[in-house]
Formats: sequence, structure tokens, C-alpha cells
Amino acid sequence: MLDRFSPPVLVAVATALWFFVEGVIKVSHQAPSGRRAAVLVPRWRTVLTRVRGVIEMVAAIGVGIGAVLGFLDLKLGAAYPAAELGWAVSVLALWTAVESLRPPLRPVRIVLAILGFALAVFYLGFR
Repeated sequence: MLDRFSPPVLVAVATALWFFVEGVIKVSHQAPSGRRAAVLVPRWRTVLTRVRGVIEMVAAIGVGIGAVLGFLDLKLGAAYPAAELGWAVSVLALWTAVESLRPPLRPVRIVLAILGFALAVFYLGFR
């Protein structure tokens, strides 16, 4: 039973959890507002961030389904699109990493974005 916890399954679970949490954070994003807001964020950027969060959550659910299929060693009639999901989360993670380099620069946000990108590319390597 424990041999089913193979490295690809563990990486898929970690990737699914990471990107689901990232998506939830982006969906609940509140742009700074009011008199004391240092930078006014355009409404379209807030909407785009929330849409990207929803896409990340959907991709994370897909990666999680792939992890369950790998854990249970189930084969579908058609090939599961794990590589395509890997590319999707990699592109989303790259977008987040590039976006984290906008001012104001926050080191923790940059490090977390780079870690998310590395995890996504690592997941893609297992697919």
C-alpha cells in the first residue's frame, strides 16, 4: 500500500495543494483602496487576478484528480491530460513570478513565486 506513494504522486499532491491555495488567495484578493492607498490598482487588474485564481483552482483540481488516478493506479480509456495541466500550472506560476517583480518589491512574495514556479516545472518533469 505504501509503495503507491511514489514520487510522481507526492509531487502531484503538493502541486495541487500549492496551486489551490494560490488560487484561493487570488480569488479573495482585495485591491488597496481609500485615501491612504499608495497605488491605485485598476479594476481590470483585480478582475484579471481573480479570474487567474479561478483558473489556478480548476487546474489544481485537475492535478489532484491525476494524483488520485496515479495513487489508485487507474487507467482511463483516453490518456489523462497530465502534461497539459503541467504546462498550464507552469505558465500560471511563471505569470505569478513575473508579476511579483513589480514594485513594491517584497522578498517573501518573490521567493514564494519562484518556489511555485519550480514546483510546477518539477511536476511537469514527472509527466
